[in-house]
Amino acid sequence: MNCIICNSLRLSETIWGGYSFKGQKYTIIRCANCGFMFLNPFPEKYILNKIYEGDSYFDNYYAASTGIKNYIDGMTDCNVQHVRIIDFIKNYKKKGSLLDIGCAAGGFLLNAKNSGYDIYGIEPNKRMADYAKDKLGLNVICGTMDDINSLGKSFDVIHAGDVLEHLVDLKKDMEIIKNLLSYNGILVINQPLSYNRSLYNLFLKINMFFKKDRYSQNPPTHLWEFNSSTIVKFLENAGLAIIYYNIFETPSRPITIYKNPGVKNRVSCKIKNFSSVVSNIHILRRFCLGDRALIVCRKR
Repeated sequence: MNCIICNSLRLSETIWGGYSFKGQKYTIIRCANCGFMFLNPFPEKYILNKIYEGDSYFDNYYAASTGIKNYIDGMTDCNVQHVRIIDFIKNYKKKGSLLDIGCAAGGFLLNAKNSGYDIYGIEPNKRMADYAKDKLGLNVICGTMDDINSLGKSFDVIHAGDVLEHLVDLKKDMEIIKNLLSYNGILVINQPLSYNRSLYNLFLKINMFFKKDRYSQNPPTHLWEFNSSTIVKFLENAGLAIIYYNIFETPSRPITIYKNPGVKNRVSCKIKNFSSVVSNIHILRRFCLGDRALIVCRKR
């Protein structure tokens, strides 16, 4: 498999191992030319459909290794994060139509609706989409990227939060997203950079070094792993103009999101918060330290 960013075949394994799921190992490999990381072999589409469309993803897989609540139970704990992103979006678009891709049970969309946006969402998991529609009264359809065109409109704002790493046909799906933007519309990407440079990442590397088995027993849901440079290259190759770009270290999620927070959870939260403070010191920002990218794009 070629690197989808630079087309190189110079690929190598990484310290991160990968996933071991139903007897198959999916290894995280790195492009030696541009640094982009992805899974090899690539999970078959029918396997991913079973993972995302069943109840297990949001009830078990989502919380598997960290002990957090399932998605619906923990949704309100993330309200502060949702409001921050919506307040950020208002700097560019104070009103208009907003599409949330992979909206899950609708927590972000509910906050966007309360902020005055004309909201739409798409979610492949039927249980989550039904919850957003029936319990929260949101305009959400159950489907994949190929079904977005059924909405029959363009959008002033498209929000992709923790989404790109899950898209099976990343280049094709990004083209769909770009074509759905209205004239002067914005694409807001809130993207994890799990293996980018940061103090917390160093902690993970040390932890991984001493692990006997570096393969996670979780399903292979993160198909692509960006860093601070490959996310820019990918978006530019997709024909998008970046008008805002910020790499930072996120603080830990609130301790209340854990079902039964233990010592490990509390220690991890403290390390993560300390890493956030260090990585976001002004003089260090030039080194793009952090595990998350917040990017705003427009069509060229």
